[in-house]
Amino acid sequence: MDMIRTFKSTHPSKEYEELSEQVIAYAHGLPSALEVLGSFLCGKSVNQWESALDRLKKYPNKDITKVLQINFDGLEDIEKSIFLDIACFFNGFEEDNVIQIMDSCGFFPEIRIRVLIDKSLLHVDNDGKVWMHDLLQDTGKEIVREKSRNEPGRCSRIWDYDNLRHVLEYNMVRGFLT
Repeated sequence: MDMIRTFKSTHPSKEYEELSEQVIAYAHGLPSALEVLGSFLCGKSVNQWESALDRLKKYPNKDITKVLQINFDGLEDIEKSIFLDIACFFNGFEEDNVIQIMDSCGFFPEIRIRVLIDKSLLHVDNDGKVWMHDLLQDTGKEIVREKSRNEPGRCSRIWDYDNLRHVLEYNMVRGFLT
């Protein structure tokens, strides 16, 4: 495991202990994210770790995003749609509500959500709410954004209020002028 290779032992030294906990918290235990981060931080100083953690809070690591993208690419089309819908709209919603919405779309959500849970892309908490790790949510939103970076109206999903307002205003004006 990369964290063991990072420290050349199973436990970090005292000076890295708190930083290691921050890395684990950032990765929320996602094995693929931990592997990438462990490899990235291997051999770095405490100051470099602190700097890296500060940067990660603002700008996710592209290698982690690529690994998460590979996990996404391995999904079936309907599972991809459910993943993106949860990333953009339903993260933190009650599972029953998500299932009802997805069922009305013909997505067979009970089995599809189970697949996403089994692949560690989602989890359901004790209160019955569907959750997606922040890194996965950011990856999902980035997948949607990259399809039409400069034209939010062409995105398959719009979750940002300002983008939605802009698209609606533009389409309304365009509709009246044409």
